[in-house]
Amino acid sequence: MKAILLILIIFGDPSAEPIAKSVADDLARRGGDQVQVVVGADAVAQLQAKGIRSADLVASPNIGAHLTAKDAIVVIQIDRREVGGDTVVESRYWFQGKSDRHVAVVGKGGDPEAAVAGGASQVLAGVLPGKAAAKPAVAAGDDIQLALLADKDEWLEILGEVATAKAAANGAITPRQSYYQVLAYAKLGQRDAAVESLNRMRTDHGDHFLVAAAAEVIPLADGMLPAPAANDLAPAPAGGDDGSNTLK
Repeated sequence: MKAILLILIIFGDPSAEPIAKSVADDLARRGGDQVQVVVGADAVAQLQAKGIRSADLVASPNIGAHLTAKDAIVVIQIDRREVGGDTVVESRYWFQGKSDRHVAVVGKGGDPEAAVAGGASQVLAGVLPGKAAAKPAVAAGDDIQLALLADKDEWLEILGEVATAKAAANGAITPRQSYYQVLAYAKLGQRDAAVESLNRMRTDHGDHFLVAAAAEVIPLADGMLPAPAANDLAPAPAGGDDGSNTLK
């Protein structure tokens, strides 16, 4: 049977190559002979044959949208970086005349390949032909679609996703899930709930870099002044202040 969907997977840094190949293998397995998956240099060559380069997709994302609007083509670009000891993998997708993205954050010793492959099967669940679309893979525990929901301002959906993950993990959630929980409460105007979530995040995850990021998304309470710069000399705690770093 002739393939009815072409999937091109490209990556920038060579460290992303194993992840790209893992995603390719998973999509090829799901799509069977109805899907042709091309990875790396061969995928770049196919883009060049259509008159564009991979850098064009990043510089002007609407190019990818137009590329995939009429033809049965999916383009996936995978970028990997290390942040604070965690592996962060961002995957950008162009298909059916639109774009999407997925971000996987995996702690030290985690498996980014499984997380990214699971995310790909979710993003493309409605695109893969036939039975391949019927049963998208369940992503790894910290691979729920929080970034995608945040892009769409689906804050209540984020809280629901985090609650589901928390129940599945017997009450424990990851730094990434905690961050999005704080962000969702802040965006919904529920400052007290955001502060409570942040303080719990500090207790559970200590000096993880996402704790500081979460603190920045909570608006100041009425009458409060912005915090001094880190290199400013902080005054001694007032009589009613216990000097702790717990946001109140």
